[in-house]
Amino acid sequence: MNAPHAPTAPLEPAPDAKAAWPAPPYRVPPGWAPPVPYAAPAPARPARPFAPRDLAALVALVVVTDVAVFSRAGDAPGGLGLAAFFTAVPLVVLASARARR
Repeated sequence: MNAPHAPTAPLEPAPDAKAAWPAPPYRVPPGWAPPVPYAAPAPARPARPFAPRDLAALVALVVVTDVAVFSRAGDAPGGLGLAAFFTAVPLVVLASARARR
């Protein structure tokens, strides 16, 4: 058989070869150790349902939506009002976020 990748027999170590490690390649489990004492976590503060910042953000979103959707002539979904809407809404949401990363 003249295949380029023909299977070969596994190589056997020489009979006088030394082991690579004096012990198995894994660690012996450590003996028993007493647990490390730790302080109990502090109780979490209850979250307020609506902070003043959240209410201000809600009012700002209502005003921005009103400016974006309505005009003197009636419904006005487009133009400067819609541009203000898509600019102001992300800014209001970012300003009123509770946690910042």
